[in-house]
Amino acid sequence: MHTRKPVTVPEFEAIMLASPPRWRAYWRVLWATGLRVSELVMLRERDVDLTAVTLDVARRPGWAPKYGSTGVLPLSPDAIEALRPMLAGDPASRERRPFNPAGASVATRTRSIDAALARIVARAGLRADLTPHCFRHAFAHRARDAGVHVSVLQRMLRHRSLASTGAYLTADLPAMRLAVEAMA
Repeated sequence: MHTRKPVTVPEFEAIMLASPPRWRAYWRVLWATGLRVSELVMLRERDVDLTAVTLDVARRPGWAPKYGSTGVLPLSPDAIEALRPMLAGDPASRERRPFNPAGASVATRTRSIDAALARIVARAGLRADLTPHCFRHAFAHRARDAGVHVSVLQRMLRHRSLASTGAYLTADLPAMRLAVEAMA
C-alpha cells in the first residue's frame, strides 16, 4: 500500500525555485505526466510525438516496465512545454534518452535522481519524505480533483488493478468536502 503523500503545489513551486536549471525539466515532466522515474529514465526522443501530442511508454529491450504497463498517453500543454527543451528534434537523435544522457543503468540513474531531489528538498527546507514518486501521487490527486474518472486514471497511470489506482487516491478532507458540495 502506498503511503507517500503527494507533492503539493507550494512544495512543487519551492522545489522548482531551489532546483538548478538542469533538474527543473525532470520535476516538471514528472509533475505533468505521472510517469514513474524508471519510465522517465528510459524515455527516448522517439517516444514523444509532438504532432499527435502523445508519449509512448512501451517495453524496451532489456527493460520491463512495472507490471508490464505500457501505453500511449496524451500529453498536456504543460508536459509538452517541459519536454520540448529536452528534445534535440533531429532524426539522428530518435534513440537518445534525454533524461539519461550518460546511458547509466535504470537503477543507477533512478538513484541519482532520488539523491538530487533529496538535496533540493533539504535546501528548500521541505519535508524529508518527498521523493520523485510523490510527483506521481500529485498527478493522481490533481486528476481526481479535476474530475477524471478513476478508470481513465487507471489507464493513465498504467495500473493493472483498480485497487492500485485507489491507493493513490486517499480521500482527504478537501476531496470529501467537494463530494458533499457536488451532491448538494
